[in-house]
Amino acid sequence: MAKRILVAEDDPDNRCIVVKVLTLEGYETLEADDGRSALALARRERPDLIVMDLGMPGMDGWEAARQLKADPQTADIPIIALTAWGEERAREAGYDGYLRNPAGRRPSVRPSRTSSPAAERRGRR
Repeated sequence: MAKRILVAEDDPDNRCIVVKVLTLEGYETLEADDGRSALALARRERPDLIVMDLGMPGMDGWEAARQLKADPQTADIPIIALTAWGEERAREAGYDGYLRNPAGRRPSVRPSRTSSPAAERRGRR
């Protein structure tokens, strides 16, 4: 029987990436898009592992992890943070491990130019 992993991530694209990778590796996945749903699924399904985003709307991953670890029924389920916040913040929140969120890097914002330096040089000729 395949190990079951609960993926709790509010961003559908990020959740899809994680689920696809886990499925390709042979795991069965359960999905939640917020902390409250993750809590209910974990209690009902007892997954082998939970991969959870910290920054979800409604009940966030910090509160969901706190409740899961405080509940004797779910306290022994390892929880891995899926976040861009950083490993230290994840450990402080009570997570057992850390994975960088697939979209964790913020895009760099650069001013756009109406023309390139090469085009400007050509225009001066």
